[in-house]
Amino acid sequence: MIQSVLEWQPDDAGTLSSLGSVLLMLNRVKEAEETLQRALELEPRSGHARLALARIAGRRRDEQKQLALLHEVIEVDPGTSGPAAYNAIGRLLLKKRELEPAIEAFQAALAIDHMNAGAYDGLASVYLEEGRLDEATAYLVTSLRFRPAQPQTLTTLAQVLRDQGELGPATELCERALAMSPKLATAYNTLGRIYRKQGDGERARAMYQKAM
Repeated sequence: MIQSVLEWQPDDAGTLSSLGSVLLMLNRVKEAEETLQRALELEPRSGHARLALARIAGRRRDEQKQLALLHEVIEVDPGTSGPAAYNAIGRLLLKKRELEPAIEAFQAALAIDHMNAGAYDGLASVYLEEGRLDEATAYLVTSLRFRPAQPQTLTTLAQVLRDQGELGPATELCERALAMSPKLATAYNTLGRIYRKQGDGERARAMYQKAM
């Protein structure tokens, strides 16, 4: 449909930016990059196009370029695209175990959009790294309140509950996650560990096999 629109609006920056994102999801990276660059030429303050270009830089492991693009997003489009940019920065910092700056980035996202589930997920990840399970649980629950259909967040919360010995609720969360995403390997692995804790080796093995 986007391609059809482009035939009528070949110089529409928003449409080009959306097309670039679709091409990126299809792993047509070179075409995506060219399309997004064209969108930026038409609309230099496009935060959406810069976010997609930052994702391309991330795929290429060009962290310097990725961070530069993310900071540009915050500068030119803080209200709409800023939270996603702050979340991406937070994830990069978390990966390097720079936990306090990561917290600041996720909190900056929430200062713009207090219902941003990605930021709550990010904060939960930081606190899990620090072993602060109560805080992590609170942020995961908040994330799910704002965006319930998150299979990976459901699974992460299940893992926390499993480690706290709450096997029944953890099992229910994994089943909810798999109802939304039947191929989610982490959910099967988590169920396998739950069944193993319960002494049910046969069901545990079945879950591990499904995770493969």
